Amino acid sequence: MKKILFFVLIIFNQCNNINKTNIDTMKEGTINISVDEAFKPVMIEQINVFQSQFPKAKINVQYKSEIDCFNDLKNDSTRLVIVSRPLNMDEFDEYKKYLKYSPRNDLIAYSAILVLHNKENNDSIFNFQQLQEILSGKINKQIVVDGKNLTSTVRFLRDSILKGAKFGKNILAAENSTEVLNIISKNKNSIGFVGLNWLNDPDNLQHATYFKNIDYIAIECYYCYEKGIYVRPSQKTIAEGYYPLTIPVYYILKENHSGLGSTFINFLTLESGQLIFKKALFLPTKINFYKRTTKLS
Repeated sequence: MKKILFFVLIIFNQCNNINKTNIDTMKEGTINISVDEAFKPVMIEQINVFQSQFPKAKINVQYKSEIDCFNDLKNDSTRLVIVSRPLNMDEFDEYKKYLKYSPRNDLIAYSAILVLHNKENNDSIFNFQQLQEILSGKINKQIVVDGKNLTSTVRFLRDSILKGAKFGKNILAAENSTEVLNIISKNKNSIGFVGLNWLNDPDNLQHATYFKNIDYIAIECYYCYEKGIYVRPSQKTIAEGYYPLTIPVYYILKENHSGLGSTFINFLTLESGQLIFKKALFLPTKINFYKRTTKLS
């Protein structure tokens, strides 16, 4: 009887240890997150800074298409995703019923889609109709997009530019944004679409080489009073609604305890995270940054 009790106590202690190691807190532990690949450069920086501030915290991140991020959230392989749309009402109600609590989702920044071309290509401006004709295949150019599944970029082009119509046969789906840059840098007749933060990716050693041969195209302003105004993406043109290819950045979090997911979201929405978004050319939505002129005497 004593031996049986001894073994039961050992097993009980081992289970307790396993549970303790699996439960993350506000400052330590491990979580898995999935991020739309369009936001990869800025999220690499966000995670690096966050983990430097919380050295006992470990974020395992996977960069993939937006549809795959939602699939990860649905099959419980991740509790946090960074994507370009919030949960719709049906999804929210379904998660609330399944989880027994409400998931959290909110807007944290705005980004944009770059339209890229080789510098040997004469195209430098597009209006909305030209974008539609290019994506539908009516204009014979090779179009390169940033994924073979439904990325945020692909979904935006399909829903907001083509209004649900089919892509043309001229669409080439690259493996990722880096491959888009590679293809456009080598092919003068190709047009590429990638997220804005790929304009400045310090972790991509080939980045500077690509942009020796690549430039980005100005798009006709959608809400300008004057017609025929063409703009490039910037924090100013995003904030004023002038650049038409603007996409939001949302987080969706399944967490009902004070864990690492909540801490990381707090980081993204407070000064440090919002400054990192600003540095990466995103438009932060949680903190307004004002430029003030000072005079030293």
